[in-house]
Amino acid sequence: MKKRIVFVISTVCALSLVWCGIRATHHANTEHPYAGTPKIVLDGQNYLAKELVIVNELPEGYSYAGELTDQEKEFADINGKKYYLPDGAESIEYFYVYQECGTPVSEHLVDSAKRQWAYVKWSLEPS
Repeated sequence: MKKRIVFVISTVCALSLVWCGIRATHHANTEHPYAGTPKIVLDGQNYLAKELVIVNELPEGYSYAGELTDQEKEFADINGKKYYLPDGAESIEYFYVYQECGTPVSEHLVDSAKRQWAYVKWSLEPS
């Protein structure tokens, strides 16, 4: 039981840091702040940076797909627009965004004070 509690607390801490220093933003159409999980809305689908995947070089098999609009990244509040999709993908399960973020210091922790530009993996939100 003690291990489970430690695991849950560690997971919550890791997920809170995964967002790569991203802070919640205001929804442009309301006066109320958006307090949910940072997300990118692409083609009507929500994508989260739920895994701690921050790399300095784009993995093989990905190609430039364009730039995210301010509306698509409205709920992520990230610096960076260029995104990359898997080559030949019929549906988008995940993609990378070249963005400003923190620096990984371990497998589950990011130092948000040490800023860098890197490729961050965003994955389709489970339904």
